[in-house]
Amino acid sequence: MNGCQIQISTDGCTLDFIPGTLLGGTVTHSCGLDRSISYFLEFVTWIVPIIKFTITLQLEGLTNHPADPSVDYIRYSSVNLFRKFQYGESTEINIIRRGYAPTGGGLVVFVCHPLLSIPSIDLTDIGSFIKVRGTV
Repeated sequence: MNGCQIQISTDGCTLDFIPGTLLGGTVTHSCGLDRSISYFLEFVTWIVPIIKFTITLQLEGLTNHPADPSVDYIRYSSVNLFRKFQYGESTEINIIRRGYAPTGGGLVVFVCHPLLSIPSIDLTDIGSFIKVRGTV
C-alpha cells in the first residue's frame, strides 16, 4: 500500500482508514492476541480486489476467538460470495497453522489477484416464491 494509513483500535470499536494507492506485493501483519485473524480478513477481503498487482497477505495471530467468526467461516462464506462478484477464482485463503489463545501462533495466507474491471451488479430482481411450507 502506498500512502494508505490504517489504524484499528485494540478494542475493535474504531477504524481509521485513509486510502492511498493499493499496490499489492507480499505483506506480513501480526494481528495480535486481542482479535482473531478473521476480524482483519473481513475488512481486507473487500478492499483488495482494486489493487494494482497481486497481493499475498500473511496474517499471524489467533485463528479462533470467541468475539469473532472463525477463519474457516470467512474462508468458505466470503470466497463463495466473491464468485458472485466474479473474483472468487482469483482469491485464496489458506490456513497454514492454527493459533489459539493465549499463545497465538496461527498463520493464514490470503492471496488475491487484481480485477481488470469491476463488474456491474443487479440486485433488483428478488425472484419469486415457489413453495411456502409451515405449520400453524
